[in-house]
Amino acid sequence: MKTEAAIPLLQLDEPQQVAVWREGRPLTRAALLSEAHRLAEELPDRRYVLNACTMRDAFLVAFLAAMLRGQITVLPNDRSRHVSVALLARCPGLYCLSDAASPHEGLETWPIKLGHPGTPSHQSVPAIPGDQTAAIAFTSGSTGDPQPNVKSIGMLATTARLIADRFQFGQSGPTAILATVPPQHMYGLETSVALPLWAGLCVHAARPLYPADVTAALSALPSPRVLVTTPIHLRALLAAGLELPRLHFVVSATAPLSREMAKQAEQSFEAPVFEIFGFAEAGTIATRRTIAGERWRTCDGLTLSQNDGVCVVQARHFPAPVPLNDLVELISPEEFVLLGRTSDNINIAGKRASLSGLNSILNGITGVVDGTFYLSEQSDGSKVERLVAFVVAPDRSREKIRSELQRSIDPTFMPRQIYLVPHLPRSATGKLPRADLDSLAKRLRENRR
Repeated sequence: MKTEAAIPLLQLDEPQQVAVWREGRPLTRAALLSEAHRLAEELPDRRYVLNACTMRDAFLVAFLAAMLRGQITVLPNDRSRHVSVALLARCPGLYCLSDAASPHEGLETWPIKLGHPGTPSHQSVPAIPGDQTAAIAFTSGSTGDPQPNVKSIGMLATTARLIADRFQFGQSGPTAILATVPPQHMYGLETSVALPLWAGLCVHAARPLYPADVTAALSALPSPRVLVTTPIHLRALLAAGLELPRLHFVVSATAPLSREMAKQAEQSFEAPVFEIFGFAEAGTIATRRTIAGERWRTCDGLTLSQNDGVCVVQARHFPAPVPLNDLVELISPEEFVLLGRTSDNINIAGKRASLSGLNSILNGITGVVDGTFYLSEQSDGSKVERLVAFVVAPDRSREKIRSELQRSIDPTFMPRQIYLVPHLPRSATGKLPRADLDSLAKRLRENRR
């Protein structure tokens, strides 16, 4: 990996520019740096820290303070006690920084309190070694056990600049971001943490989920505004039918966005809708405007190559080429068509299908609020030969849903059971962790006995 010898802790060209907007307490870039220095002086002498802050101003201060102290920020996708115990074994001395009133279960927790009075006392920006580990980000667990991925400061800063260049942030004035995804997720870390730090953007401190709250938060931000979100949140916004403040554009990631939904969003919000393609192992690697077609274009300096059916992405800021867990059709080293995840393809009775394709059909049925197909495993690990479907559809019966599916899919892939559920166990980014789907399937099977 070739990175700069040192990376500025944050971009401070305009110290009085607002870095994080929060009602009643906007945080300038100079104040952000000052708060980080104050916190760094108070932190215990440890190697690892779990950043559990929910508000982005607290998260940014804690993240900067950890880098100042040379501590590695651990970002798990699950905050349960058994995960904390496992992390303690992996990361000795791990403690937690949190802005919540209650402590993090299973970990020694230090509270974050912002809003120190007075003029920021630290104006100089320290340089941090580019190869210093900033974070360990875990995969979502949607295809198996979450896996750790080491992220250096150089990798995060370079990715932020590549994203900023691709979307031409700053050309229409300082850009303000509202993100509906948490900063602990790789997508949220790059767009709502790395971009404000190393590309000069402003970010809203909150992570609103409900359409009315998203609308209110966007209204508080100056123009140009960018909404960073997911397909599941976009769908809720469109269903609510609220009029959003003028948007510069919308960015979506974490799951495929259908061209139909992107077109509807562009018409409703009067703004372009772009997608980011990335994964925890590599971060952001490509973008596209969804309504323009299926082709993805890599960020500058990233190239793809394929050998024996395995596609890898390489870049100067990667320590080594990173394999993709997705099937792609290469158009050129910089352009590709996404065919689906390797684990997404299923084979039943000699016939093949894509789970994402089946899910798209299921979610396109009128009255289906949310839904997913699920292929369970037997106790010996072998696949069963029929699928089931979990469906959120308050006003539709199983029979009606089955009838609609029969019109569109091969009988081989008709679900053995259609379970009507009040909601799916989606994560904060809209993903469906495999372990949570397994638990849901087990609970529903037992209830039928």
